[in-house]
Amino acid sequence: MRSLIKFLVGVTFSVLVTSAAGQVQCGRVDWINTAYDYYPGHQLDNSKAAAVVQVSENVGHISIVIYKPAQKRAFYYSPEYFETQNNGRSWQVLTRDQPQHLPILPYTYFQSPSESRILYKLLPDIGLYLRSEDTGRTWILPQYEIDGKPASKFAEQISGSHGFHLEIRIVAVHPHEPKTLYAAAWVRPWPNSDEELKDHKLVGVYRSLDSGDHWNSFSEEVLAFGLNWTESLPLGINPSNPNFFLAVGRHGIEKSEDGGKSWEPVGQADLFNTRPIYRAENRTNRKMLGAPVATEVYEFLFDPHAEQIIYMLTNKGLFKTTDRGKSWRLLELGFDEIDAITSVGLNPIHSNQIVVGSRHGLYLSNDGGCHFQAVRSPGEQATTSVQHERPN
Repeated sequence: MRSLIKFLVGVTFSVLVTSAAGQVQCGRVDWINTAYDYYPGHQLDNSKAAAVVQVSENVGHISIVIYKPAQKRAFYYSPEYFETQNNGRSWQVLTRDQPQHLPILPYTYFQSPSESRILYKLLPDIGLYLRSEDTGRTWILPQYEIDGKPASKFAEQISGSHGFHLEIRIVAVHPHEPKTLYAAAWVRPWPNSDEELKDHKLVGVYRSLDSGDHWNSFSEEVLAFGLNWTESLPLGINPSNPNFFLAVGRHGIEKSEDGGKSWEPVGQADLFNTRPIYRAENRTNRKMLGAPVATEVYEFLFDPHAEQIIYMLTNKGLFKTTDRGKSWRLLELGFDEIDAITSVGLNPIHSNQIVVGSRHGLYLSNDGGCHFQAVRSPGEQATTSVQHERPN
């Protein structure tokens, strides 16, 4: 009996129960006790690593498009995008950049979720987006008037100098209004400027109702910038109830049920603000310098068929709520590692199908995250020799 008690001490339990609403709840209840591995700078390369770009259903089969870091060969770089329609048994190389259907941060090239013809593409050199309204055949640069001023005048007003310019990072697109965008915004010096290199980050999130031509402050409660690798923080909008928002605010992870007018912390927000437990610290009794001190949020995903079900991708792993954010459970993929999961996608037709991209490879769940199975990525087997261009 003593040996059994000794074994149970420190074990993190995964619980599978059915809620009052009939939704299966699975994952770790006591996730606050999870001990993590941490590798500064992601120094451990893994050929299995992949990020999920798109998840869709094609004639009853789930289609997965992934991005893999380019691998240098003798005189060329291997293609970066791959697609499978048979759960990874074979992959096809995609020769064109693929617009994201998912809110992968930071947004760089993506498609409006409610209008496939409208695309946005970031120009890194100037920090602004081009817009296409004809599926990429033609592109225009929006006006970028902000708070009633042209971008150049606004940048000069904020910085007090001609050597600065406006940049934005889009953090959300309205699920039903394809021209309504939300973004983090800041004023930055031009690379060849003689001015002191100091960014001026604007408070809160800005919104445009006309695809980027005009911008105004949306909420000062929501934080737009983070210390993580994405630089910006996500804003989640529930497609089943567009007045329901999730974001990172002044008091941690917060929600709004009135379209962003008022905000309050989600359930267990105080637990998300706590410092992770690190296995290395437990072994050495020494603090890991530079290790994250709180939960960093990268993405909110809403089940399109169940308003109360939400997934949240963080540096601590993938969390799920079945009660609109009152309580959260940590889904299990077989590893506990800070920043190991890079992306998540839901099948929009059968939303119990979840695809997770990570530094350890791809994982698929067919039951809402209760169980995951590994999906072989192109790094684990030879891909098909057929190359084709996937239409936007």
